Amino acid sequence: MLGMPYTGARATQQGFSLLEVLVTLVLLTVGMLGVVGLVLHARQANEQALANTRATLLVEDLLERMRANTTAAALEVYGASTSVVPTQINKPERDCRATECSPAEMARFDLYDWAQQISMRSEPGPPRDGLLDAQGCIDISPVNPAPGSIASATVILAWRGSGASRATGPNGQPISCGSDDIPAARQFVMLSTRYLVDS
Repeated sequence: MLGMPYTGARATQQGFSLLEVLVTLVLLTVGMLGVVGLVLHARQANEQALANTRATLLVEDLLERMRANTTAAALEVYGASTSVVPTQINKPERDCRATECSPAEMARFDLYDWAQQISMRSEPGPPRDGLLDAQGCIDISPVNPAPGSIASATVILAWRGSGASRATGPNGQPISCGSDDIPAARQFVMLSTRYLVDS
């Protein structure tokens, strides 16, 4: 060994060192965690969009039911039910899908049927495409519209979603629909329209 000259470090390296492998594993792990986070965020955003679409369709459904039944008596029933909570709406005496009903009876049936649609099914039976802790609010203005006049209707559907709670409408006005019953992550859809009141 004394007679051998010093040649320094090897001129070529073969393979990877353990340190390089560990650094590569750490970088891959951090990258995979980022991808998992993005997938979870995308899923949550997708569920929120689906709930908003569902709620919009349900509100439009009630507004169209009201459009088909715009008598003063019916609008009075719709307007009297300022809050539609599925567990608090009694089943009407008549099923207006099977028998002919008066406008007021049809309005009561519409409210009951809509309340069943906005709720998620908790008992056995066919699945419902409702929303969690859903509650509807209806405002008819003027309160008792006269035949031949114009009445405006606003329907709000609130539910427990995900993310931060919403408290104001599109014009900055406070929305209280469901605020007492939905403590966190309250979401809502609000639509308005006008009707010519029939006699």
